[in-house]
Amino acid sequence: AKEGIILPEHLPDMPQKPRINRKTTLQKVDKKLLIQILKRHNGNITHSARELGIHRQSLQRIIKRYNINPQRFRKAS
Repeated sequence: AKEGIILPEHLPDMPQKPRINRKTTLQKVDKKLLIQILKRHNGNITHSARELGIHRQSLQRIIKRYNINPQRFRKAS
Protein backbone atom coordinates (compact mmCIF):
# COMPACT_ATOMS: atom_id res chain seq x y z
CA ALA A 1 0.00 0.00 0.00
CA LYS A 2 1.60 3.20 -1.20
CA GLU A 3 1.56 6.03 1.35
CA GLY A 4 -0.71 4.01 3.65
CA ILE A 5 -3.61 4.05 1.19
CA ILE A 6 -5.38 0.74 0.66
CA LEU A 7 -6.78 0.29 -2.83
CA PRO A 8 -9.17 -2.41 -4.07
CA GLU A 9 -6.30 -4.29 -5.73
CA HIS A 10 -4.69 -4.73 -2.30
CA LEU A 11 -7.72 -6.64 -1.01
CA PRO A 12 -8.42 -10.35 -1.57
CA ASP A 13 -11.09 -11.35 -4.07
CA MET A 14 -14.60 -11.68 -2.67
CA PRO A 15 -16.21 -15.14 -2.70
CA GLN A 16 -18.27 -15.66 -5.83
CA LYS A 17 -21.00 -17.78 -4.23
CA PRO A 18 -23.91 -15.51 -3.29
CA ARG A 19 -25.07 -15.90 0.28
CA ILE A 20 -28.61 -15.51 1.47
CA ASN A 21 -29.25 -12.55 3.72
CA ARG A 22 -28.88 -13.58 7.38
CA LYS A 23 -32.20 -11.87 8.08
CA THR A 24 -33.97 -14.62 6.16
CA THR A 25 -36.49 -15.90 8.66
CA LEU A 26 -37.32 -19.54 9.08
CA GLN A 27 -40.81 -18.89 7.72
CA LYS A 28 -39.38 -17.41 4.52
CA VAL A 29 -37.30 -20.44 3.62
CA ASP A 30 -39.14 -21.78 0.61
CA LYS A 31 -39.32 -25.55 0.12
CA LYS A 32 -38.03 -25.30 -3.48
CA LEU A 33 -35.08 -23.16 -2.38
CA LEU A 34 -34.30 -25.58 0.43
CA ILE A 35 -34.30 -28.53 -1.96
CA GLN A 36 -31.97 -26.68 -4.36
CA ILE A 37 -29.53 -25.93 -1.54
CA LEU A 38 -29.65 -29.49 -0.20
CA LYS A 39 -28.95 -30.80 -3.72
CA ARG A 40 -26.04 -28.39 -4.12
CA HIS A 41 -24.54 -29.70 -0.87
CA ASN A 42 -25.42 -33.37 -1.52
CA GLY A 43 -27.82 -33.47 1.43
CA ASN A 44 -25.25 -32.06 3.87
CA ILE A 45 -27.29 -30.19 6.47
CA THR A 46 -24.33 -28.37 8.02
CA HIS A 47 -23.15 -26.94 4.68
CA SER A 48 -26.72 -26.09 3.64
CA ALA A 49 -27.36 -24.28 6.92
CA ARG A 50 -24.11 -22.34 6.51
CA GLU A 51 -25.21 -21.16 3.05
CA LEU A 52 -28.56 -20.08 4.47
CA GLY A 53 -26.83 -18.29 7.35
CA ILE A 54 -28.81 -20.21 9.98
CA HIS A 55 -27.98 -22.78 12.65
CA ARG A 56 -27.93 -26.44 11.69
CA GLN A 57 -30.63 -27.19 14.26
CA SER A 58 -32.88 -24.54 12.73
CA LEU A 59 -32.45 -26.11 9.32
CA GLN A 60 -33.28 -29.52 10.76
CA ARG A 61 -36.57 -28.12 12.07
CA ILE A 62 -37.40 -26.66 8.66
CA ILE A 63 -36.55 -29.96 6.97
CA LYS A 64 -38.84 -31.76 9.38
CA ARG A 65 -41.64 -29.20 8.86
CA TYR A 66 -41.47 -29.72 5.07
CA ASN A 67 -41.08 -33.50 5.49
CA ILE A 68 -37.90 -33.56 3.38
CA ASN A 69 -35.46 -36.45 3.56
CA PRO A 70 -31.93 -35.05 3.00
CA GLN A 71 -30.65 -38.61 2.43
CA ARG A 72 -32.24 -38.62 -1.01
CA PHE A 73 -29.82 -35.87 -2.12
CA ARG A 74 -26.69 -37.75 -1.03
CA LYS A 75 -24.62 -39.18 -3.82
CA ALA A 76 -23.84 -42.87 -3.65
CA SER A 77 -20.19 -43.55 -2.92
